[in-house]
Amino acid sequence: MNNNTLVFQGTNFDVVNRSNQPWLKINEIARTLYSKGGDQSDGPFESGVRQLQNLYRRHADEFTEAMTALVEVETAGGKQQMRIFSLRGAHLLAMFARTAAAKLFRIWVLDILDREID
Repeated sequence: MNNNTLVFQGTNFDVVNRSNQPWLKINEIARTLYSKGGDQSDGPFESGVRQLQNLYRRHADEFTEAMTALVEVETAGGKQQMRIFSLRGAHLLAMFARTAAAKLFRIWVLDILDREID
């Protein structure tokens, strides 16, 4: 992967490079799957992050260390711990989401994985 940004339907993912692999932040996945318009201050976005966190917790036994991790990231409020997902982990998380965007997101992630393998 040559750049630090991936874009899916208007959502820019600020890619976390971990072991030379792209990882995605939970808040950006939530913006894609649940938020209308991507405004972080709106109720649906905040609810989307909680929904993804709950989805992850309910299915945590299905994720490996190669699929998710807690890392410290710089945010507007200072350094905070945030859950990130490898592309495989993001795909699995989207498998549990029940939104129209999740179906398209799963296809998008698989397309990126296919490019990474080639």
